[in-house]
Amino acid sequence: MPELPEAERIRQTLRKRIVGLRVECVTVRRRDMVHGCTTRQAMLQCDCVENILRKGKQLAIVGSTGAAVRVQLGMTGRLFVCSGKDPAAHAKHAHVRWHLSAESNHRGVNTACSSAANGLILVFEDARRFGALHTHTSLCELRKRWRLLGPDALTIRTNALTANLSKTRRAIKTALLDQRVLAGVGNIYADESLFTARIAPRRRANSLSADELKRLAAAIRRTLRAAISAGGSSIRDYVDGQGTPGRYQRQHQVYNRGGRPCTCCGSLLSRALIDQRSTVWCDVCQHCR
Repeated sequence: MPELPEAERIRQTLRKRIVGLRVECVTVRRRDMVHGCTTRQAMLQCDCVENILRKGKQLAIVGSTGAAVRVQLGMTGRLFVCSGKDPAAHAKHAHVRWHLSAESNHRGVNTACSSAANGLILVFEDARRFGALHTHTSLCELRKRWRLLGPDALTIRTNALTANLSKTRRAIKTALLDQRVLAGVGNIYADESLFTARIAPRRRANSLSADELKRLAAAIRRTLRAAISAGGSSIRDYVDGQGTPGRYQRQHQVYNRGGRPCTCCGSLLSRALIDQRSTVWCDVCQHCR
């Protein structure tokens, strides 16, 4: 948590608010949360926000110079915009703040910070510090890093999913959580997608038939799109780029519902650890062959 739908919702909401704005100054309160170069240029100071990109669960704030800050949200990371007067901008775990302004004139850092104090602030917050920021000098460098990830789950096609799953004998639940196999799916949407596709989570990934793989690819896309439309799932800390919690948790069919009735057949849902990850499924609807 957050997974692809939450990251995509953050991307969408931030893109509307901050693209085209100038980064007047950057405040880094915990330098151990930033990996790579931490110069003003690397952190986008005096740059303009040109775009917000996403691959899988990761985001990137891209400046007009081509520099980019890649964001890994981890378990409790949040990336949101607020006013300088909002207490959230100055909270204990607000590790990095970008002070934004619509003004384009070049000024000194101290003056800029002062003038932007009552403007918009982009905040990276992470209470448990499992997330991180990574600086990249160019889009080429960012894309090279993202090529290490598997195909993006939101647009996954059957042939790409088949090619990656055919290489592993791991349980399908475990394989779906591997970001080198498929970028963006975590514990929530793996359980939900497997239920929608009627596939048992302990099935060996390379044992799935062509029809099952086609159903699974479609289920992943459909589940993620529905979650994005509902603003993502707010289980603990997640809010979108404007500080709004998601609503998709109200539509979960299996995730975190172990021992409760299946929404389709009424039988009690099973719950177990699969490779140390809590997993919920329906033995009737997701029967093993």
